[in-house]
Amino acid sequence: MDTIPGVKIIRIILLVGAIFFGISAFALMIFPEGFIELLGLEANESLVWAMMLIAVTLIALTGNMAMVSISASQFGVRIAGWTMMLAAFGLGAFSLLIPTEYNWFNLSCAGVGFAFSIAYFSQLVRSLSGRS
Repeated sequence: MDTIPGVKIIRIILLVGAIFFGISAFALMIFPEGFIELLGLEANESLVWAMMLIAVTLIALTGNMAMVSISASQFGVRIAGWTMMLAAFGLGAFSLLIPTEYNWFNLSCAGVGFAFSIAYFSQLVRSLSGRS
């Protein structure tokens, strides 16, 4: 049972994030050219290969996030939360830095990244303050 405020919600955010990344990873593995085009970039062999490599990495991240959400100690959940807060913020920021014009897809990626970052941050602050 989680006794530190916010930890239970961080577990839920990690699990939702794992599901989101898992679905994204398999879609990216199957349709890398589609993702590249949605981002507003031109697909080439190197970029397709890089996207598939990112998909493999996302599959590993998915498993780790799910396992932490299910079985880690409260301390482990909070450490994973800080890590994912920074990673999600990075996803949002780098989605805005893609060397192409903004479109609905790259802005959506940025929004999802920032939303997860804010969700983690709010619960991490709550876990530090001791508020229930």
